[in-house]
Amino acid sequence: MRDSLVRLLARCLAPTALSAFAMVSVAQTPPVFESQAINSPTAAQPEILQLKDGTPVRLRTTTLISSKNAKLGDELRLRVAEDVMIGSLVVIQRNAAAVGRVAAVHRARRRGIPGKITVEIRSVEMITGKSVPLRTQENRRGRSNSGDITDAFVEGALGNPGALVVAPAMLLFHGDEVKIPPNTTLVAHLDGDLPLDQSELQHMQPPLPPATGLATVYIFRPKVPPTLSPPVYCGLVEIGRLKKGEYRAALLPPGDYLFQSTDPKHKVQLNVEAEQTYYLTFGVSTWRSAGFLELVDKNRGDDEVALLAPSRTQPQVDLSGTDQEKLHSTSPPPQPKASDEKP
Repeated sequence: MRDSLVRLLARCLAPTALSAFAMVSVAQTPPVFESQAINSPTAAQPEILQLKDGTPVRLRTTTLISSKNAKLGDELRLRVAEDVMIGSLVVIQRNAAAVGRVAAVHRARRRGIPGKITVEIRSVEMITGKSVPLRTQENRRGRSNSGDITDAFVEGALGNPGALVVAPAMLLFHGDEVKIPPNTTLVAHLDGDLPLDQSELQHMQPPLPPATGLATVYIFRPKVPPTLSPPVYCGLVEIGRLKKGEYRAALLPPGDYLFQSTDPKHKVQLNVEAEQTYYLTFGVSTWRSAGFLELVDKNRGDDEVALLAPSRTQPQVDLSGTDQEKLHSTSPPPQPKASDEKP
């Protein structure tokens, strides 16, 4: 009887014990949150822009390249003449370095055979610091020693489509050496499509200059004789004297100004606007020893100034606080003595 009661009691309590065990097991199992069941979102993919194959890149030479002195394999250093952009973003910045080499050279020979030089432009530096390949496709013109303009041409040299071949056409009596002077513009082209990370480009953009409300007028003097240095004036205010190969920047409020030197026939009347840049080339007549000025376009001014040095005495002069009546005067300036014009 006693054993029967024990077995009956065990059968009655078994479901309760099993439920208690199940409850404990569930309580000890760590909860599964919804976030653990979903993969973490992937990082945003960068937006890729593309500069197309064949995009032109304007370059300028920085030294004289001549078939008389050049040697095969000579490295050439060039500079970018103007920004290369995609939309509003600068990809290749003005004055960035480009690299080329002399791929072939032949000196002028007798019987009217002219000199010939093959220039290969290889690469240019982007604003990000990376180097990208270039190829050359450009028609040029050469000049003979007699002063005649003669054709030059471009072709693939030795099967190389990225080479610039410059050679004057056959002269009648004598051959001439090819000369590519400093500041000569060459046009190369991007060799292949160039994918660009937009966020990287945006991060590397050059900072905008602070707004001053003033105009900038560059006055530059090329490296040509004579050595005399007559003064340059804005109205009756002397901006200064420039030696050969120097430039000076004048900051001016918007308005009309007369720039002049000692040659009364060659002066420049200029209306300047805020935040704009202007270029005046300054020279000295060899037979009159008089200083003259000429307004040039921005592209030429940019290229010329890039090859010159800032004035040692005063690279920049702020004329915004100068006597405005003298600054806007159209009267002729005082003529300096001959002894005052020496550098």
